[in-house]
Amino acid sequence: MFEGFMVIPIVQTERRKKKSEKLVKKNYRKKQSGAARLSANDIMTRQKLKAYQDGYALAMAKYGLKRGIVGSEARHTTTAQYYRDLLNQTEDIQENIGLLLAEKERAESGLAKIKSEARTEQLKNKATDAMTAIASGVGSLFGSGKLKELEQANGKLQGEVDKRDNLIRLLNDHMRMQEERHSTETHRQQEIHRQELNMKMKKIEELNEIIGKTFKWFPIMREMLQMEKFCKSAGFTQEMIDVLLAKRKPIVCSGKLYSTQHRQSFQIKDAVCKIEDDLTEEHKLVLTINRQPIVLWFTKQWEKLQQNLRNSVQKEQKNRGFKL
Repeated sequence: MFEGFMVIPIVQTERRKKKSEKLVKKNYRKKQSGAARLSANDIMTRQKLKAYQDGYALAMAKYGLKRGIVGSEARHTTTAQYYRDLLNQTEDIQENIGLLLAEKERAESGLAKIKSEARTEQLKNKATDAMTAIASGVGSLFGSGKLKELEQANGKLQGEVDKRDNLIRLLNDHMRMQEERHSTETHRQQEIHRQELNMKMKKIEELNEIIGKTFKWFPIMREMLQMEKFCKSAGFTQEMIDVLLAKRKPIVCSGKLYSTQHRQSFQIKDAVCKIEDDLTEEHKLVLTINRQPIVLWFTKQWEKLQQNLRNSVQKEQKNRGFKL
């Protein structure tokens, strides 16, 4: 697999201070004038970064790669937000499915009603035909005027039956089209979800691979994460942890430290806390309180607490013994 690399120029100009550094009154150690140092300020400007993207997109256009929208205000979507949006889309699809099913039930109910009415109309038509036959027999005796009226009524009823039949056919076609659209949309959404899920799983695998390499190449990283978790459980703030762990500088603390082993908080005042390398084991760290490992410090504080409790109980029992 091809591994990328970055070229950083060597410059002799004075380092430009950030705005945040100008606001803080601190004395930084300055390098000698004209001393060489690494600086990417000249090649990582906003204009040059834009030019790099334009040039790369132009070179990769023959492979189908397109340049991102210039000046786009799009923001990265977190994994949690993506799955929330996906869940909302799924809920909308389920709601549409419910509406389609309700519409299908209404259509089927209307179809059953129409069929029932059609059967009633067919019975009426048969009765009308019978009456027409009787009228024809009578018409030969009394004339054809009444017979023509019956024929016109029969034709009108037959026209209504035809209209009902056409309406039933249209409803069946509409239901079939709705079912086909619903099935197509469901398959499309499922395919989109499957593709997006595969992409997320691939990114997770890549991140796990990077984390695995980080732990392999920098064994101390795993110990630093465990030490951060321990410091949080003891009651240190994230700002304190950054100073202790990242800068490896001691801090002076006053307050309470919590021991998960003893399930008890212990008071400290103007105590010097520091994270140091464990001299007994490689790639291990130890948190010290006044140059004493915190585990040992917790144990001694617990023993003092127990001794104070015993002394208090003994004193109370002794005082009770002198009562008259």
